[in-house]
Amino acid sequence: MHPKYFRVIELRKEGKSYREIAKIVGVSKNSVSRWCKNLKLPPSAQRILEEKNKKNKKALEEYNKLKSEKVRKENQKIKK
Repeated sequence: MHPKYFRVIELRKEGKSYREIAKIVGVSKNSVSRWCKNLKLPPSAQRILEEKNKKNKKALEEYNKLKSEKVRKENQKIKK
């Protein structure tokens, strides 16, 4: 068993994402994914992760909206 395994499991049960865990512990995201593959999360961790996903989705939608508007304006400039 890898020495960082138990810390990874602990952080995941706290509601940390794979990316957050990998950064904190200093292992690859792939390792975190493998170690947590069959882990049953407590409802509190599930809620935390769902909220993070909602925030990330909202931020990505806003980014895409702004990017699309910028591209549209650039295309209008090119057409003139």
